[in-house]
Amino acid sequence: KVPVQKNLVVLPFTAVGGASTEQVYCDGFTETVTAKLASDPSLQVPSALEIRAKNVTSIDRARTQFGANLVLVASWQRLEHSARINLSLIDAKTGQQLRTDTITEPADDLFSLQDQVVIKAFRMLRVQPSENALRFTDHGTTVLRAYDFYVQGVGYLQRYERLENVESAIIQFQRAIAEDHN
Repeated sequence: KVPVQKNLVVLPFTAVGGASTEQVYCDGFTETVTAKLASDPSLQVPSALEIRAKNVTSIDRARTQFGANLVLVASWQRLEHSARINLSLIDAKTGQQLRTDTITEPADDLFSLQDQVVIKAFRMLRVQPSENALRFTDHGTTVLRAYDFYVQGVGYLQRYERLENVESAIIQFQRAIAEDHN
């Protein structure tokens, strides 16, 4: 049963197969999905940056570090031209899986993938998104390649302690701007 008071931690998405290029997408998705869920006032959601800074990668640590009663766990797997994202909503006290869902979309349509993750997460949480949260389909651009570069840049910044990641993020953001100067 999903509790009324929702203290949610979104654990870092994991790349099935562990390819570093895929983990960049996972890190970017973790950041953007967390921010969109946190925009709903009915949810208490710490930022992805805070989760990473405290090295929270397990349900137990989410509960002890942030008082989470719910944890969203996700994995990303690229299969030729499609991507599959598996979502699980976990009761942080019992470790019981409350709800699961799978999204399979074209891998090059990050807009749709991200929107589907956010929609499914709200459904799993049994939350009617607020008007502010309903703007989750606003990606800041309508140019898919620009958004692809943006998500990669955000992903690299999640591991900003490595100088080469900051440099990679800057390159990806510059590519995004080159695709869509707005």
